Amino acid sequence: MNKSTNTILRTLAVLVGVCNLPLIAQDDGRTGGGGLGNIQLEVTRAFEGQVQQPRKLNDMPRIDDTLRSDVSLDYKIRSRPVFTDFTPEPLSPARIRRVPVDKLPKMMVRLGLGNHTTPLAEFAFNNERSRNQSWGFHGRHFSTQQGVSNLHSDYARNNFLSENKLGGHYRRFFRNYTLSTQAEGFYYANDYYGMPEMDFNRELSFGDPLRQSYLGAKASVALFSSKNKQDQLFDNGRLGYHYIQDRFGMAEHYAFFPTKWSFPVMDQLVKVDFNTILQNTVSDTNGLSAEYLNFSLFPHITHVKDNLSVLVGLHFIYNYNDVTFLGEIQDQRDYFLSPEVIATYKIFPNVMEVYGGIDYDFSMNNMADMTRLTPWLNPGVLVQPTRKTDFYGGTNFLIMPGLSLDLRASYTDWRNKALLYRDPFSMRDPARLQGLDLRYVSGSELGVSANLQYQFSDDLRFGTKIAFSEYQFTFQDEFTVPYHLAPWRGGFNLNYKYLNKIVANVELTYIGQREAFYVNEQPFDGNLPAVGFPEGFDILPGFWDLDLKFDYNFNPNLTVFLKVHNALASNYDMFLGYGAQRFLGIIGLSFRL
Repeated sequence: MNKSTNTILRTLAVLVGVCNLPLIAQDDGRTGGGGLGNIQLEVTRAFEGQVQQPRKLNDMPRIDDTLRSDVSLDYKIRSRPVFTDFTPEPLSPARIRRVPVDKLPKMMVRLGLGNHTTPLAEFAFNNERSRNQSWGFHGRHFSTQQGVSNLHSDYARNNFLSENKLGGHYRRFFRNYTLSTQAEGFYYANDYYGMPEMDFNRELSFGDPLRQSYLGAKASVALFSSKNKQDQLFDNGRLGYHYIQDRFGMAEHYAFFPTKWSFPVMDQLVKVDFNTILQNTVSDTNGLSAEYLNFSLFPHITHVKDNLSVLVGLHFIYNYNDVTFLGEIQDQRDYFLSPEVIATYKIFPNVMEVYGGIDYDFSMNNMADMTRLTPWLNPGVLVQPTRKTDFYGGTNFLIMPGLSLDLRASYTDWRNKALLYRDPFSMRDPARLQGLDLRYVSGSELGVSANLQYQFSDDLRFGTKIAFSEYQFTFQDEFTVPYHLAPWRGGFNLNYKYLNKIVANVELTYIGQREAFYVNEQPFDGNLPAVGFPEGFDILPGFWDLDLKFDYNFNPNLTVFLKVHNALASNYDMFLGYGAQRFLGIIGLSFRL
């Protein structure tokens, strides 16, 4: 093939590829066409893609960076001034200096005098402000007599009452703990004046009422942890002791040792409260000899999630008592196991929440506490522990800024609840002490209450509360009434402060009708007739009691005060036969140095 022929073929190939020209040739007879003919041959055509089953060419591809290069940049940063019309004011240098804190008074003395021969004297002394320690002393005297109406002629001017205290405290602040100690001695005295003049005792001669007195002391040492609860086990502990005796041969020793611990377990902080109580009470009057040993353990956890807080715990209690009373001997060991669940859910945080749960309490009654509840206890009363299981639920919510309302309902199961009881037949027997006894009842209490609080401003607050309870009690397995407990209670309180000069507190309390004893009960002494009381003598009418307190601050060191108890001069009995003073007012001065 010569050079000309090659040139021609190349030219034809280019024309076919570019112009898509068909090539025409004759049939050689082998195509089955039966002779010569023409065929059309497409050398190129439009691409038609096909999707087929994919197949991975390499099961373990390796991707390597085969091209590595470092880019070298040459750059410079230069500031460029921008001119503005703003000129900042120069700042004066900070001056750091000590600012003296307000000096706290180290001493306070309060002296007052009221009607019915009522002197009042109080004092308190504390050391100067210190970061390491705090210590001080305090004392109080209060006494009053007369002012009670409708008493028997023998008792008319002998409702004497006196309170005297002297004590001190010391606190030492360490890096991780605070040590606190306190001690107090006391002397109380009172007359058994509860003898109203009635038709059945007007002709009886009782003589002067007997006087009771209590002498005692109490002391405690406590240690509190200030560390983060996640980092330590011991939270706080306290060792306490009190002693009390009366003039009729009663004496009591009472020691207690509560501690609180925290144990981190996984994501929860388990708290454990442990308490030990040892009590010994004796009395010559009724041949009383009572010894109690009590251990209580309360492990519990608090779980908080979003707006829900739940406390779950379990009380383990062991109580041993060896009691001799009125010739009867009781040697008993008791074990108690009770759950406690308290839940709070914030429906609208800071506005409305609901709460409820089961609350359990085991308390050791003792003479030191009972004589503060009322000083007119007969000597040698029996002391026993009280158990309470409270099922409750309620809600509190904000009605408007400053105005809140709390609603609560509860069902309480009582075991050995101590109630103050006055034997009515004692008022017909001049040979007996005219005091109060303790009766331990069991049963239930169904209660509802509402509490409304309104804070108008920082200087003015107002509150009101109303409560109702229905009691079902038994004494020695027989039905009885709730001695001296009122189904209906309520009251109002008002606190007002004006320019830190005038401080006023007003409290109005309502106590509804009460039952003092069960009319079907028989007299303690079978020789006395069980009749002769006037109709309704077992019912104590309801009453209103208004208390007022006013302070006027002449300066930071001098205040004039006025206290008024029973400002409405209501004639009512605190307990059967024990009337309250009618309108007791005390005016005096407070000095702070």
